[in-house]
Amino acid sequence: MMKYILSISLILLFLGLFSCKQTPSDDMITIDPGKFTHSNLKLSDYVDEINYIKLSSDVIFGSIYNVELSNEFVFVGTDQGLLVFDYSGDYIKKIGGIGNGPSEYNNSIDFTTDNQTKRIYLRDFPYIKIFSFEGEYMGSIKTEGGHIKTIYREGNLFLIPLVAASRQKIPHLWTVIDLNGNVLFEKENTEIHFEGEGFNYRGNYAYRNSDFVGYWNHYSDTIYRISDRNNLPHFVWSKGSYRLTTEKNIIERDANCIRMHTVFETKNILYIYYKKDTKSYICIYDKVNGLFLNEEMGSSIKAGIHNDIDGGIPFLPQYLASINQDDYFIESVYPEEVTEQGSAGELKDISPDDNQVLVLTKLKK
Repeated sequence: MMKYILSISLILLFLGLFSCKQTPSDDMITIDPGKFTHSNLKLSDYVDEINYIKLSSDVIFGSIYNVELSNEFVFVGTDQGLLVFDYSGDYIKKIGGIGNGPSEYNNSIDFTTDNQTKRIYLRDFPYIKIFSFEGEYMGSIKTEGGHIKTIYREGNLFLIPLVAASRQKIPHLWTVIDLNGNVLFEKENTEIHFEGEGFNYRGNYAYRNSDFVGYWNHYSDTIYRISDRNNLPHFVWSKGSYRLTTEKNIIERDANCIRMHTVFETKNILYIYYKKDTKSYICIYDKVNGLFLNEEMGSSIKAGIHNDIDGGIPFLPQYLASINQDDYFIESVYPEEVTEQGSAGELKDISPDDNQVLVLTKLKK
């Protein structure tokens, strides 16, 4: 009898361990604004090095929509098309052109790159057009439905739609396709539906770091790590009146709620740039110390993390890029924002008519 009980106990223990290992909530981290720690955030706590790329004015552009990096090139989506620069900021070429031809596109707001095969995937609805890093047109993939964000990872494309504040419910939060356009996985939208008209809160919605693809939206309390088969809830907001709702009159009801704008996760941190009331904040979850560090951004100076590395302007991440297992935060700043202090001294000759400057920060591992 004792052997029988012992055997049953071992089986139950094994099943319990197996069950715990398979439960996503075991790896879930709660975001509780009530437990945020006020901090004066410093760039040196998260960044190994910082570099400035003054983009050549060979092609003058007004807006930057997206930035991707490779070992040799810096790809910049602009209102003048997808432009390629080197790390000195010298202009190399334009990928394709603006238009409706096979190798043309209507805008370069959304694109993603594969550094292994040296391919660019550029959204030009209903197609994703494929180019080589050298600018050769390689064909296209036809997609169904609309999406605002395309991310390449490990041979697949992640298509992320806009969660719009309208009565028309989007069927899926994300779709994963292979490079032939075959659907591999669709995350059904079972929760987000608007009873009344509201406001479109924009944000980055998804990101790719060196390890995985992350997803979030303004009306879900959860930040996911996603793949071609699974979705793993990794961060969840605590219960309370912190987040936006999809109920009627959401503008009035949610005026005091937290409205996230940018979310990135890397090996060591979760970065959130958000607004509450009329104020802006940066919150960084320090994975090593298990702390949520929070700082209100002042209104009289440029918002961002204090640059104690070289005394340059405060840094506000806009893009996340990865090269060779290294993650980079990137910000584009206008010439008038660039000061003549610190290591930005080589940019003293910049003029208001120049193109924007890219600030690249390599994150600590």
